[in-house]
Amino acid sequence: MKFLRYLLYALLILSAVCMIAFYASGYSDGMITASLNWSIVLFVVAVLCTLVMPFFFSSGKGRKGTLIKLGIAIVLCVVSYLLANTALEVNINVETTDSALKWTDAGLKLSCILIVGVILAIISGFFINTVRKN
Repeated sequence: MKFLRYLLYALLILSAVCMIAFYASGYSDGMITASLNWSIVLFVVAVLCTLVMPFFFSSGKGRKGTLIKLGIAIVLCVVSYLLANTALEVNINVETTDSALKWTDAGLKLSCILIVGVILAIISGFFINTVRKN
């Protein structure tokens, strides 16, 4: 378990350094690419940990929870894709397709849904911990 804690701290520190470097660089193209690549790495690590860890700490409840989380993730992805719009105004000099616009909009909508979910989880966790202490 200590390994996981150290891994968490290492990822957190690397993410903070990447964020600071991104803002300090003045939004250069190289830093945008590096930030996107780092976010993909973090996403892959999170997905692998979510899917693999319950099988290392095996119990029926852990596996069931993994399948429920996977189902929720699939539902969120499908909902964001269905809400995505292809009729976006694009002001760039690059040729785009309707499929690319739909996937981009779906990713943006999914990000917004997840951000709102995280904020609600933080706020509700604070209130639940406050109530439990009293």
